[in-house]
Amino acid sequence: MFETDHAAIVLALRDLGDVGTRYAATIAVVTAVVNDVVIVDEAQIKIALMLGEQGDIIDMYWAESNYRNFRELGLYGRFNTNFQDVCVSGSRELRIQDASEGYLITLRY
Repeated sequence: MFETDHAAIVLALRDLGDVGTRYAATIAVVTAVVNDVVIVDEAQIKIALMLGEQGDIIDMYWAESNYRNFRELGLYGRFNTNFQDVCVSGSRELRIQDASEGYLITLRY
C-alpha cells in the first residue's frame, strides 16, 4: 500500500488513536537526510500529526530532543502536505520529502 499526503496522515492518525482523530502526538524514530548527508540517524523525536484546513501538518520537536540547532542543520520544525510530499513507506512509517529543498525524513512511529 502506498498512500500519499492526506491519506498517509489519516492512516497514521488511525494507527495512533481512534478513527476520526484529528490530532495525535508520539515519539518516533527519525532519520533525516539533508543534501545526501545523514543529519539525524534513528533518533527518538517527539512528533505531532494534525489534520488541517490548509494542508495537514507534521510538527517535529527537534529542540526537545537535543537538536536545538536544528535550523542550522537544515531541518524544519513544521511540515505541511501543501508544500512537502508525505507518504506511507512501511508499516507505521511515514516519509517526508522535498526534492527542491534536498531533504528526506523517515518517521517510524
